[in-house]
Amino acid sequence: MIVHKTATAFFFLALTAAFTTALAKDIEVAIIGLADGGAPAIEESFDKRLREKVAVMPDLYAVDYLQSQTYRRKIRFDEFSTVSRKLVEALKQYCTDTTVFVWGSVKNYGIQGERRDLIKGFVTGNLTVSLTIYSLRYKDYAFTGDIAATTEIRKGFVFFGSAREEILISALDKKEITEQLLDKASLQSAAMIEAVIRSERLHAEKEAGAQGAAKYEIPSVSDMFNMPSVEAASVNRNRGRPKIAADSLPGRSAAPKAAEKPTKSVQPADTGRVGAKK
Repeated sequence: MIVHKTATAFFFLALTAAFTTALAKDIEVAIIGLADGGAPAIEESFDKRLREKVAVMPDLYAVDYLQSQTYRRKIRFDEFSTVSRKLVEALKQYCTDTTVFVWGSVKNYGIQGERRDLIKGFVTGNLTVSLTIYSLRYKDYAFTGDIAATTEIRKGFVFFGSAREEILISALDKKEITEQLLDKASLQSAAMIEAVIRSERLHAEKEAGAQGAAKYEIPSVSDMFNMPSVEAASVNRNRGRPKIAADSLPGRSAAPKAAEKPTKSVQPADTGRVGAKK
């Protein structure tokens, strides 16, 4: 009985974990995009690059562009500088309960000339994106922080003057640096999204395991001692039978009784005699 219950419980836990894992793979990523700021070309390009990175990552399921734009209009993302929990929770009626929303804004973007080792000139680029990831399952922000990317290209020597003024940044240099910044920032953002989804799945599996363990009842003491047993049944039958004396069995004689030892009597002391010898 105990073995049967244990096997059933483990089968139930395994089935629940497998089912939950299958459901966890259906977690959708809704990329709302970047808020309108001072670099519209960067914002549009970053949004496109991020979608491309997420699309090629295994086990990541991003909603299509049209659906994400629908979410963007529902929460009036282009009108509000910040997105509150209330706005995101309002999207629950349009998506699944396991959807993860991603949005952000360009915090810093710049390309300038710099001097290294006194005479070496470089063109450096910096891009910082403020990224927010919201989990609809747990109704909380899974990540809120900055994704920073830097890159540089070599530009000859700078002997006199300010490097920012002396180093000329061509259109080709700016395009090359911008492409590298977008590629690095979008790759880091996709990696962060992947880490959040992995965490969501682990939490879902742990919750399913905890619920399954709570449903499994540990056998009680009475269940353990109520199992059918041959030895216990034979003892119970013998208890109901009357005991038969050994001397009443046919063919057997009673064992002789041991001889009783005579009891030694103690004579009272003669108080009239004199104890001394003549």
